[in-house]
Amino acid sequence: MLHAVRQFLTGSEPMEFESDYGLDESVLRLRDATRRWALFSSTEVAAGTVTASRVSLQRVIPMVGNSFKPFFVGKFERRADKVVLIGRFTMHIFVKVFMGVWMAFVAFITLVGGVAATQSHRAVPMPFVGLGMLLFAVLLICFGAWLSRNDPVWLSQVISRALSSPGAVSDAMASSPARSQVRSTGWARFTTKAAAALTLLGVMVSISAITGVQSYRAGPGGSVITHYPDVTSRYLSGMFGMAMLGLAYGIYRRRVLAWRLVFVIIGGAWVSQLAMFFVGGIPPAPTFALVLFGAVSALVMIVWGRWWYAQRVHFREE
Repeated sequence: MLHAVRQFLTGSEPMEFESDYGLDESVLRLRDATRRWALFSSTEVAAGTVTASRVSLQRVIPMVGNSFKPFFVGKFERRADKVVLIGRFTMHIFVKVFMGVWMAFVAFITLVGGVAATQSHRAVPMPFVGLGMLLFAVLLICFGAWLSRNDPVWLSQVISRALSSPGAVSDAMASSPARSQVRSTGWARFTTKAAAALTLLGVMVSISAITGVQSYRAGPGGSVITHYPDVTSRYLSGMFGMAMLGLAYGIYRRRVLAWRLVFVIIGGAWVSQLAMFFVGGIPPAPTFALVLFGAVSALVMIVWGRWWYAQRVHFREE
């Protein structure tokens, strides 16, 4: 935990990447191997700024956000007859400033609460609340750093490939344990996570169909339990839950058929949303709202479809 906090404040140890090319060509090669923006990218890429005086790169994973992930920040330097990229992995300066200001404010409130607690027994919980918020901030930083623990290795590989000659890249990548681990476990991590998410969905829907409870909502006024309106909808819900379990098994086994069926689910979800909004809207929505909703939902479907299409590499031919 202390190591993660220290890296949050100071970043990693300085790193150097020696280039096999001149300064201008090194900048161009690294720029070609990365992207300036990756907002609509369907595959994971390295994105950011690449100039001779400043390099700032991050690993962008589609549909995954993490404000506490590390950036590689550095610059190119000439050393004798060599060009070297020097820098370190550190969190974005905005995140550092925001968390620093927020934690300083919480620390100040905790101090004030401690002084108030010595004067009134009613204020005794105040400093403990502040300490809890500080602990939560530290745990949040540690959790974010843990989620992106593989980003430095991944970015280092991208930089090394861009700045090294083809022969050197092949030898280095073949002998790199980190590269071998990424190659052997990359598909396993993705398919396992996707299968686990679909399994959880399938189990929840199946339990709902078995018990007959369609939804449960708790509030200050009590609990509200909604049951299925008829037996048909209950059976359909159970069939959907079983289908999700079967799809989860297919994804876990990396079947191409399961990969294709996800497109059917994405398209079916889009059509059902349109049907509910266009046909079942009470009161009827104006034409402008209908067109806007259709366009936005189509854009969302395209983004998800492009992302899932890029996951084809994780599935094997049957």
